[in-house]
Amino acid sequence: MTMKEILKTYVKKTVRSREKYKELSTIMPGAVGSAIRWFSPYPFFVEKAEGAWITDADGNQYIDYIMGQGPLLFGHANPRSVIEALKQQLEKGCLYGTPTAIELIVAKKIKEMIPCAEKVAFANSGTEAVMHAIMVARAYMKKKKIIKFEGVYNGHYPEIWVSVTPPLEKAGPYENPTPVPSSDGIPENSLCNLIILPWNNSELLEKAVKNHKEELAAVLLAPVNTGSGVIPPKNDFLKTLREVTEDNGVPLIFDEIITGFRLARGGAQEYYEVIPDLAVYGKILGGGMPIGAICGKTELMDLTDPSLEKNIKTPIVGTFNTNPISMVAAAALLDEIKNDKGLYQRLNTKCTTLVNEMRNLIEELGIKACIEHVGSVFQIYFTDQEEIIDYRSAARTDKAVYNKFFITMLTKGIFLSSRSFGRCFTSTAHCDGEFSKTLQATEESLRLCAHKIRR
Repeated sequence: MTMKEILKTYVKKTVRSREKYKELSTIMPGAVGSAIRWFSPYPFFVEKAEGAWITDADGNQYIDYIMGQGPLLFGHANPRSVIEALKQQLEKGCLYGTPTAIELIVAKKIKEMIPCAEKVAFANSGTEAVMHAIMVARAYMKKKKIIKFEGVYNGHYPEIWVSVTPPLEKAGPYENPTPVPSSDGIPENSLCNLIILPWNNSELLEKAVKNHKEELAAVLLAPVNTGSGVIPPKNDFLKTLREVTEDNGVPLIFDEIITGFRLARGGAQEYYEVIPDLAVYGKILGGGMPIGAICGKTELMDLTDPSLEKNIKTPIVGTFNTNPISMVAAAALLDEIKNDKGLYQRLNTKCTTLVNEMRNLIEELGIKACIEHVGSVFQIYFTDQEEIIDYRSAARTDKAVYNKFFITMLTKGIFLSSRSFGRCFTSTAHCDGEFSKTLQATEESLRLCAHKIRR
């Protein structure tokens, strides 16, 4: 089946979405609130969602593996405790401009769950949290340079939204990648304080930290590279990173926006047994509401304390910070996680089973593809490489085949990441019935694409 025929099927099934897209795009650029939601020929428009399923404007139902780009650990409109907490809070008011007791409750729960969380502060998004963590590290160290990793997304804070998906012809040598802005609106002179390193290379990491320790404010990374799909750390990369930063007196910042409360109660810190100096959270923490959190060692976090006059140069400010809507959702969500002792074993085991079955299909059909996976996050890559270890190996995968696979799956009622550098999530709402339908659609879709991707 040709791509043209597949697209024709999609367009035929999504007439109302197409109409809404055309009208909205005349007012709102791209007709999407976030660029990641757009795909060709146009995204479908959602009417409602429940559990593992979403329903579009035409009444088509899809098994959803996007889960709001990761926040929905318990599926759509779940858990009910979060829904009820939101209803009750809305009756009391949605914004006060002064502290509430719920902030204490949420902060204490985070401190209890997150290994590095001696103190906690809040923001409105993961991007804001990363921005504040970097400012804290720079204020503490009185230095400017940050090490970040090629292919890793740490939010769209301009100074850090760099070398996420750089064209390989602009990316420079592997050993010393060139910082490449992810937007034409990022000034070139803002790149001078970044050092870009390849993911999963402990030798180059150790060398860079030692060579630049006199000017380094921090090393920033997501413990799992989810900016290039899903690329887990290999060969004790994180443990080496922690040892090197400690030995050289450089703060380590974990961007746990995706891994936080996703891999384990204590996030990647618990999962990989590596404890950073600072960590940032978002997505799952908000229970579907916007939120960001920064936590870490007292000596670092106290630099944001407005009651200490000497620290007023690093305050955390924001009109909607700790708004009661986000706070009550977070409190209810964290209670669900705390009270379900077997949550992560079930969640991760179910996803592993799905991934292994998909790998079996790939092997049986002789497809040139591999799946990278950790916890309840996975991504399929069409490639003859046996594994994906960094951004550049991900960049060499067949994006055209992935696009065809994505649209084909969509016409069969399975909503995966629309981008080859994206990621798919399972939730507690995904059960055997959803997995069975997904595997059937996967086999059919792989067969339709197989003439181009057989080994």
